[in-house]
Amino acid sequence: MIKGVANVWMPVEDVERAKGFYRDTLELPVVKDEGEWVEFDANGMRVALNGREPQGTYSEGGPMLTFQPEHGLDKTVEDLESRGVEFPAGVSQRIAE
Repeated sequence: MIKGVANVWMPVEDVERAKGFYRDTLELPVVKDEGEWVEFDANGMRVALNGREPQGTYSEGGPMLTFQPEHGLDKTVEDLESRGVEFPAGVSQRIAE
């Protein structure tokens, strides 16, 4: 019945700003760009940004996206912080089994 996950998408207020973050800071390749809908390849998982429906997720929570760090969590956090990324809620490591 279900083949798999098509994508994980997140509503964003500023799709160009969000696209820059995922493309330039996280270095995920863009696989589809239709203006207000942008998809990235995250190691075989499609991650999409939706600028058409930005309301409703910020004050009450929203999608959570986790990544597999290429060079370990500590090194990845250090690299992202050097690019200006802040982690106001902290960073936690979960190991997938």
